[in-house]
Amino acid sequence: MRMVQPALARAGSRPGPAVYAGRLWRARHFTAAFAGARLAVPVAPTTLGGAWLLLTPLLNAVIAYLLYGVLLGEANGFADRATYVAFDVIGAFVFTFTQASLLGGTRCVRANLDLVREIRFPTACLPLAVVLAAGRQLLLALGVGVLLLVAFGHRPDAGWLWALPALVLQAVFNAGLALGAARISARTGEAALFAPFVARAWTYASGVGYTFTRLAAGAPRLLRTAIEVDPPAVYMNLVRGALIGRAASRGLPGHAWALALGWALIAAAAGYLGFWQGEGTYGQG
Repeated sequence: MRMVQPALARAGSRPGPAVYAGRLWRARHFTAAFAGARLAVPVAPTTLGGAWLLLTPLLNAVIAYLLYGVLLGEANGFADRATYVAFDVIGAFVFTFTQASLLGGTRCVRANLDLVREIRFPTACLPLAVVLAAGRQLLLALGVGVLLLVAFGHRPDAGWLWALPALVLQAVFNAGLALGAARISARTGEAALFAPFVARAWTYASGVGYTFTRLAAGAPRLLRTAIEVDPPAVYMNLVRGALIGRAASRGLPGHAWALALGWALIAAAAGYLGFWQGEGTYGQG
């Protein structure tokens, strides 16, 4: 009887996308542990420690308030200054989630090459851990944000629950963004150096501390459309609309939920497949 030899898998080869997804799921505890370490290690040697997890988004909100609310007078377009503060804080917190995912994604593979070479695990765990860590920080910050909303006279109601699906869709978008950024930066180190400039420009363009109504008044149609469909702006304004009412999400298109879902699916699919194609090469070089 003829013996059939089992096929041998080449070292460094990648499994199919579905098999790879299964391996990611089985490595979820590793991803969660890595995300926890990513949050704790940078602030451990500092005097304030874990307080920086809240101070970082709060400082971003303060900077946006001073720049847009005070210097550019954006706060004057709101019914009262308390509403603008809530608008600004929510925008800063939600945008920081995407910003941290982008910047962390560009660095996570190259910064952990020894880990990739020494331990066998799906490399996509690293950018996904970046998003998980940023998501945990967002939840902490939003806890403070909710207290501020209540202090400013906003009362919790059922409409606040609409913030949850918006944040879930943003997390899916961020996962795709981090995977794509990790894939690009693994191929060229310049990506990690260029990413902060992209993040800064994105901050200015996304309406963290201002509404689009005045900005788009005399702008070309193409620019107005680009501003309306900008992913971080869509997610920020959906959360703002849920927590502080429609008046605070001015300029948001009527098909915002379709945009939020579309961006999440496109980014997740493109980021996952792009990163998966490089699996098996990330520890080389």
